[in-house]
Amino acid sequence: MIEEDEDGLSILYIKFKTGDDIISQVADVEDDDVDGDVILFNPMKLDSYVNHDVDPPRQLMYLQPWLPMGVITNNAVVVYMDDILTYSTVTKSFRDHYIVAVTENLEYADEEDESQSKAKQPKAQKIGDNVFTVGFGKKTETAAGEDE
Repeated sequence: MIEEDEDGLSILYIKFKTGDDIISQVADVEDDDVDGDVILFNPMKLDSYVNHDVDPPRQLMYLQPWLPMGVITNNAVVVYMDDILTYSTVTKSFRDHYIVAVTENLEYADEEDESQSKAKQPKAQKIGDNVFTVGFGKKTETAAGEDE
């Protein structure tokens, strides 16, 4: 079902029965143990709005992550063809726009992961028998949960 372009990618526009418009790299499910028909890699939701600040007003389209990045461990999902209303290939310029959007989102997610791993860890300090303070900065809480 899925055809690849000259770069070996299959990037499609997908309209789900739910109404979601998605641009995604797509592959057929080839593993009999996987329940589903196609795999969506880095799916991006296609949204639009009308810019009334220009004359004449123009409809603008933009992409945003369809899956909650930072929550999931793998930015790929398996879907059933029964959930898809229609699909089509995209223009080369929109394909390139999708690749840039995915790359920027993955870089942003990597930066967020890095900054969270470098975030200050709480430090415990003993201030008496069986009493500790735990704090990230100026505000601390005692082991009993009272602010100091």
